[in-house]
Amino acid sequence: MLFRSSMALRADVAKSPEMLQCWRSTFTGDTPLFKIIRDRGKKYHFNPEIILLNREDTTLHSFCNWMPRQMLNGKLYHPLWLPVLAQAILSTILLVAAVSTNLANIVTGNWLAFGILGGSLTLFWISIFGLFVKMNRVIGSKALGRGDRMNWLTLSAAHKLFWVIPMVQIVYFLGVLKSLFIRNVCWRGIDYVIRGPFDIQLVEYKPFRQDPQAENQSL
Repeated sequence: MLFRSSMALRADVAKSPEMLQCWRSTFTGDTPLFKIIRDRGKKYHFNPEIILLNREDTTLHSFCNWMPRQMLNGKLYHPLWLPVLAQAILSTILLVAAVSTNLANIVTGNWLAFGILGGSLTLFWISIFGLFVKMNRVIGSKALGRGDRMNWLTLSAAHKLFWVIPMVQIVYFLGVLKSLFIRNVCWRGIDYVIRGPFDIQLVEYKPFRQDPQAENQSL
């Protein structure tokens, strides 16, 4: 998914009639760009060199409000939304089924099945954890090259990731489901009614005022 906070556009694409019309009539300014870029015979490329670190704080409640809005962008404009939706649903169902089955194996004393399924779940957890550490290392190497410090993943904090992984799956699943039913969005003082990808109505605008108690948050 294209992300405008770290995105560069060719001038001829940015000034094209299609792009201007897109920005007039869509809910977000980045996700719909994929189709316009493709239709104009251009390509987009991911460049890790322009990744910027966000050092803002957020709460779980704030994140749970932000995520469905991001998933809404995908539902409205991403060409591969259905595979994303299918992956969120199937992966969650499989994980819940696996954990439930293993709890049943404990109750019934089926230790062989418990060991096999438990080993598979442990391998899954370790794989996700390893992927996260690898991603953190790649991004960290780019940040260090610019003089940024990235030292939050300490040994004392790393063990928490094993408990965070299932929570992330649950929040992701609920966020995707919630995005299917969102019709009204309030974001930074602006109320929108969303009837379709290109049928967005601005209902009310109030100048955004940041909460003094959350000066380091923007979600």
